Amino acid sequence: MRGLIGNPIRVYIVMALLAVLGVVASFRLPVSLFPNSLQPVVYVTVPYGSYSPDEFKRVYGDNLARELRGITGLGISVEKQETTYGTGQFRSVLTFNWGANADIVLRDARQSVSSITSTLPEESRRGVWVDSSGGGSHFAMAFYSSKRNLTELHKLLEPMIVPQAKNIKEAESVGLWNPNSREIKVELRPEVVAAIGVPPYTIESTIQDALKNQRAGSIENGGHNLPVSLKKRVNTLEDFRHIMIALPGGRHLPLGDIADIRFESNSQWEQSFKTSGVSSLILFASPKQGSNVKQMAESLLEIIEKAKASFPDDVEYRVLVDPSVYIRSAIRSVLFEVLVGSMLASLILFLFIGSLRNVVTTAIEIPISIALAFIMMWIFDININLLSLAGLALAAGMNVDASVVVMENIFRHFEEEKGELSVERKMQIILDAVDEVKLPVIASTLASLVVFLPFMFISGLSYAILGDLAKAVIFSHGFSAIVALILVPTVRFHIIKNEKHFHPPKAPIEGVLIRIEHFYIKVLSWIIENPKAIWTGLLGFAVVLTVAMILILPRLPKEIIGKPETDWLAINVETQNNTHIKQMETIVQQMDQVVTSELSNEVLYTFDEINGANQATILARIKDKKRMPEVRKLMESKFANSGSTKIMIDQWNPSEFRLPDPPQIRVAITGGTVEDRLIVSRDIKHIIEADKIYDQVWTKPDVDQNSSLEITPKIEQWNLLSQDGFSWSPELLTDAIRVATLGKWIGEIILDTDSVPIVMRYPEGTVSSVEDLGSFPLKVKGDLIPLRALADIQRQEGQKAFYVENDRELGLVFGKAPKEKITEQKLAATHKGIDRYIAEDLPKLNLGAVTVQVEDPQEELTTSMNHLTIAFFCSLLLIFLTMILQFGSVVEALLVLAAVPLGLVGALGRSLPGLRKATSQADPDHHADDDPRHATDRPWSRDRRARATASRNRRGWWTRVIDGLDLACRAGLSISLSDLGCETSESLRFASFSVGPLNEKTHHQSLPHRGFACSGRRD
Repeated sequence: MRGLIGNPIRVYIVMALLAVLGVVASFRLPVSLFPNSLQPVVYVTVPYGSYSPDEFKRVYGDNLARELRGITGLGISVEKQETTYGTGQFRSVLTFNWGANADIVLRDARQSVSSITSTLPEESRRGVWVDSSGGGSHFAMAFYSSKRNLTELHKLLEPMIVPQAKNIKEAESVGLWNPNSREIKVELRPEVVAAIGVPPYTIESTIQDALKNQRAGSIENGGHNLPVSLKKRVNTLEDFRHIMIALPGGRHLPLGDIADIRFESNSQWEQSFKTSGVSSLILFASPKQGSNVKQMAESLLEIIEKAKASFPDDVEYRVLVDPSVYIRSAIRSVLFEVLVGSMLASLILFLFIGSLRNVVTTAIEIPISIALAFIMMWIFDININLLSLAGLALAAGMNVDASVVVMENIFRHFEEEKGELSVERKMQIILDAVDEVKLPVIASTLASLVVFLPFMFISGLSYAILGDLAKAVIFSHGFSAIVALILVPTVRFHIIKNEKHFHPPKAPIEGVLIRIEHFYIKVLSWIIENPKAIWTGLLGFAVVLTVAMILILPRLPKEIIGKPETDWLAINVETQNNTHIKQMETIVQQMDQVVTSELSNEVLYTFDEINGANQATILARIKDKKRMPEVRKLMESKFANSGSTKIMIDQWNPSEFRLPDPPQIRVAITGGTVEDRLIVSRDIKHIIEADKIYDQVWTKPDVDQNSSLEITPKIEQWNLLSQDGFSWSPELLTDAIRVATLGKWIGEIILDTDSVPIVMRYPEGTVSSVEDLGSFPLKVKGDLIPLRALADIQRQEGQKAFYVENDRELGLVFGKAPKEKITEQKLAATHKGIDRYIAEDLPKLNLGAVTVQVEDPQEELTTSMNHLTIAFFCSLLLIFLTMILQFGSVVEALLVLAAVPLGLVGALGRSLPGLRKATSQADPDHHADDDPRHATDRPWSRDRRARATASRNRRGWWTRVIDGLDLACRAGLSISLSDLGCETSESLRFASFSVGPLNEKTHHQSLPHRGFACSGRRD
């Protein structure tokens, strides 16, 4: 130690090199909105084709679900699997553990699906869809034109943007998405097909043959083997019309005489986007896991800015989601908070120390500790995100603690010296002062760090929220002790080395400090001399704590992360009776016009996302986010639920941390048959809807889509007709009805370098009712007869739809309402209605073994709360052990831990004005000088000699008093863990964290490439 202090240049060089290395590491760290420890979700969809749900489940579904459930690996496990065998398709949603690698789980899921579905018919294999949502950041931009359709706009912009964007190394995928992609539609003429008596399958086979190059063997020529092939007959749209279709009797007819062939928008695509009422393309980019999201977004913006010069005047674009905006805001805000915190800490130090040089010596510890923390973040692969930045900001206010302790003790030792001091004596005084407090400084730092240490080892949601924050605090604050014990005494010796007479500076508020000291001594003496006052105080404190636990704690609002302010208003629309996406487009267009007319002075632009015939979201960008409450209230008065149309008005923030969003009600129906569960699910759904509290009520499987039409062929008649040459079979009839109702994919063709799907169908509306189906014409011996003459058609109300959750087949009913609408009383009333149904109505149905259970919809949040509770008690235990190591006495360690209930009362008291008991994203105008941390984070530890001297010293007592307050705050439940939230206004917000129950938080999101706005989808 003497060698380091005596040669300050070595210390300065080492510290400077480490600081530079830290700065370099900070530029090499990936930058993203959120930590890498997110929760990937994989979605798998497989069309049944000609299978029924029950058949597909037996043949493919059970094996596929088992294969997906078995996806495991290093740090990878499936926490929840939800499989639905619904109308027309198998759908499985796999929720993996927090922190699992999204790229690996998606790759494994695709391999599993491919191995099982490889034997499916081509049409079903083509419809297989596997994608994932990791809850991370993405980039989205809308392009639109009032003069061009989307196909023209796509052809114009795609070569300008996408090839360059795909070269961005941070991007996993980049695409300019055209929701109105085109297809070749072979629309059969019903009267012609009926007249010629040719099944659609025969037409399909002929078209597919015409699309292939036919191998015709090979010939030997001059010692060379020459393969022979017949070139495909169809290369252009016109070629389709000349395909010859074989008819009964050996005749042929051109396809152009049987069907209308058009190149038009995809009839099966059920999603569209509009910006300010104009149809839009979407440029969507998702980053690689762990990559620099900020760099990806900025590179995309740079490419678009360069391409902008080539855009025609009618082409416009709007940025919908740009994570770099929020990241830059986060960095600016953290730097601002660190600067403000440093200035406030320096000001307070100046008031107590009274020397600018000494203040600078102490305050320099803040940037150095942060720079050194970046080195550890680089080593442990922690990216720069909102939570890690929050940890660095929090630690900034704590990092001066150790330096103040060391410097104050050096001053005290010099005050005890008289006369002129030699350089050697000055060195010895500093060494003695540092040696006297080094163990208390280390213990003090450890006591602060062990509070955060358990949060590094928790798992799941708790780690996702607090893991990076805890590591950042530990890294930064841990280095502060090293800086305090090495750099501070070195700088102090360097400053006073050549001074003949050293006098510690006087504090500007020395008179005030002395008066406070006298008052403190009087009060403390009176308390010590009056034991009854001590017991009265303890009893009063116990009463206050008990009352607070009983009356205040249960009434506190509970949430994981509070919702930050935003300038995006979201209007979610759900219907049940629409059959075509154009119906929803009409509804959305009318609502969009209301929004723009009523909010003409409030809205910058709107963005509409339509997800199928029955779900859509209207997003409105508000000019002034402070006006959001008034705007939201106005829209709630304009749009109300009516009949089957449900409207939920909320706000959307792209920078919100993606968290579980459980409903308030979850009812499980197990046992019995599929039909029995559907009956009970429907009854309970009606009970919840009758409360008129829950904006969203849904079931799994969907009880509103559980009816079907079943066709039963009259086999005897079919057998007789087949003997007379009837060419139809039940299988060909099934295929024909599919073509007439849904249409059918029959192949692909390359046109202008693009792969274009080919779809065969009947004109829309040909078969739209039971009567139409019964009248479907079939040619028998030259006559047309209706389908009903050869088959029985019945409506089945009990269509089999299966839902399996973690290998448990059941039915589920959910109810969800905005947080401000729901109360404990309303929730209890709903539970009471369900309990009444279980006790009184269910037995009357005679459904046998059906069981109804109201389950906890917040199981994951409850588990996370348990993890936090365990981590908190581990922190207490570690603090206790640290105190024993410092004081060498169990009794004194227990006395220190007595501050815990005091801290709990303080936390509850702070909650009374409305502070949330949660990690809250609070008011953006909240600055560091409002943070209680700046009043309590002070050094608190001394060894026995320093404590004995402190009561006689004007600089010793104030550190001792503030030390005690600091320990009470850190050891108690009101641990000051600041957190960051990012908001659309591009500012960050600080708030304190107090350990408390976790609860659900409303978030709305959709899947990449399936919608990314606040869609309110429930899957």
